[in-house]
Amino acid sequence: MTIANGGFTFWTVRVSQPAKTKHNVVVCFNQANLLENWQLAMHVVEMYRNLGADLLVLPVLNMITELFEVLEQYEQDGLIRIVKGVVLPAVKDLNYDPNEELENVGRLLAANECLYDNKHTAKYIIFSDLDELLLPKNGDYFDEFTRIRSLHLKVSSFEFNWGISAAPAQSANSYDVTRPLKDVMVREVVGFGTPVVIPQKVDAAFEHSPMNAMSSPRHLRLSRTDSWSIKFIFPVYNAALKNLTIPLNFSPRIGFYFSIMDEFNQRLNQNRGLYNKFKSLPSQLSFGPKIEPCLRIQKLRSVPYTCINQRNCLPAIANTSRRCTVLKRTFHVSSFGAGRYLYSSLRTEFSRHHSCVVY
Repeated sequence: MTIANGGFTFWTVRVSQPAKTKHNVVVCFNQANLLENWQLAMHVVEMYRNLGADLLVLPVLNMITELFEVLEQYEQDGLIRIVKGVVLPAVKDLNYDPNEELENVGRLLAANECLYDNKHTAKYIIFSDLDELLLPKNGDYFDEFTRIRSLHLKVSSFEFNWGISAAPAQSANSYDVTRPLKDVMVREVVGFGTPVVIPQKVDAAFEHSPMNAMSSPRHLRLSRTDSWSIKFIFPVYNAALKNLTIPLNFSPRIGFYFSIMDEFNQRLNQNRGLYNKFKSLPSQLSFGPKIEPCLRIQKLRSVPYTCINQRNCLPAIANTSRRCTVLKRTFHVSSFGAGRYLYSSLRTEFSRHHSCVVY
């Protein structure tokens, strides 16, 4: 697409083509920013696949390089699609970097990108983070969503309550990809959670979240007796509390966990490159322990279970020893006069072994 300025100057703006392959269920993940909890990310990816998602789309800003290389192999095998996240230019007349506001707002931009890319080819789109997992009460996602849709013909989206939990710590050498769900302990079920949209019925971009794009009569909040999503939001897993938790509203088929673990191990054993990359994943978190005390204060000052911006809690660059893969984007800027500028992307690439600079 070409934009003209007064008939004399032309800029070429690149636009992407929407997806052409049809899918029953697409998962649009929030963009990954400072992602290091590979134990949970791998679990969520594998479980979504085995519960009926046809396509997993992951926008990336920044993550530890060891995990990025494993997910790259997953992409080569057709198990996930990695896309570039949202990075904005440093606007000349602003006294702050707009990317500092992208942790939460960028999720919205990435969600809209994923929506419109798959709007005409997906029957259902799940909008999820890498610390949550939607569980169909019976069958798989497509059957579950179609059943709900048949009962509520006018809705364009529905929302599954979060069951709040924590994930156990694991190492690469003894990793069980099914364990977070198999040993899940739900502390409480809250009245909001993971949205699923029927993309053909969405007639506008998301302005705040996938739930708020539609008027309330068209958005259905499901009850606690329906399916849940597990939100692994608590930082500490305490197995001693197993008898005090809420029973899981999920009945997997016989052999469900065994078949997933068996397939996962076979994939590792049949690909030496993937095996070596997986075994190199670190056992200890680097960023989390540094920012968690600060985040606790931020959470106390915010509405419960809403997103907070962690930019004020990020560790100093000099204090990060973890290697990261970071999305870098360069821009060309042209002035229209009177403080008006047009920014166009020149190059976007993932930079390996870069220090963990988020913006």
